[in-house]
Amino acid sequence: MSMRLNTADRELQAKARAFTDELIPWEVEAEMNDGVLPPGVADGQAARAKELGLLSLNFPVEMGGPGYSMLQQVLIQEQTGRVSNALAWVVTTGPAWIRDVVTEHQMQRWIAPT
Repeated sequence: MSMRLNTADRELQAKARAFTDELIPWEVEAEMNDGVLPPGVADGQAARAKELGLLSLNFPVEMGGPGYSMLQQVLIQEQTGRVSNALAWVVTTGPAWIRDVVTEHQMQRWIAPT
């Protein structure tokens, strides 16, 4: 099967690649310290991932996610796979089953704020 990337797909892939490039300098630090980074670094990376729209990759827009297609999720994960989980954890994929069980109250109380 052959798939062509459209402009939005290529832009998203490039954004994920650029973000991963920002993480790479921390790879040795994470590896040498059992995945622990200096104070503030992980929080800064998480904030940057949020700013770039790289959180809850598999959540639809109505649940506060970006509404990415499966292909777009793969393009992002392909790039973050270039670093260890000590760094790539900031790009999140929530539990896919949650949309099947969450009530509106739970959605507003716990999911939407995050």
